[in-house]
Amino acid sequence: MSTQNRPYGREGALSINHIEKAILLCHCLEVRNGTRTRHLNETTSHLIKSLTPETLERLANKHNIVPWGDTPWKKAIVGGSDDHSGLNPGETFTCFPTYGKPLESLSVNDLIHAIRQRETSPDGAHGGPITLAHAVVKLMYDHQFETQRKTDVKNHSVGRTFEHTSAVCIRFCIYIIS
Repeated sequence: MSTQNRPYGREGALSINHIEKAILLCHCLEVRNGTRTRHLNETTSHLIKSLTPETLERLANKHNIVPWGDTPWKKAIVGGSDDHSGLNPGETFTCFPTYGKPLESLSVNDLIHAIRQRETSPDGAHGGPITLAHAVVKLMYDHQFETQRKTDVKNHSVGRTFEHTSAVCIRFCIYIIS
């Protein structure tokens, strides 16, 4: 089980209790996210790497939850691009040892084994407001494009243009960046 490094969710802000429970229950945590700033990623990494048996015992008592694993203060850490827009694929990633195996013979099982052994390390790019703004605008545009395409097919229209969507996206991007 793993969780993202962001301190919020679709239903609103995650509370400190949510984060503490995730620390108790998750063996693997994302500490580098390609759309988050270096500062946020490094803060998350420091938090996870500084866990101690005493910290986990205190959290377990507070939440009445038995921590997962034999050494729950030792977490596997990973990185990911969070690239839902397709603009920055693979720019942020998770490294793991290959033990001399040829790259073409590696499988997802090798990665899972490395996570279970806590032998992974995050690497690659950090993000920031511009990365996030580009992704949001791309997703908005893609959604509008797909919605318009479905409407065109339904109405047998051909050759629709998307100037309105582009203008909205550009204004939205300027608003986020400024």
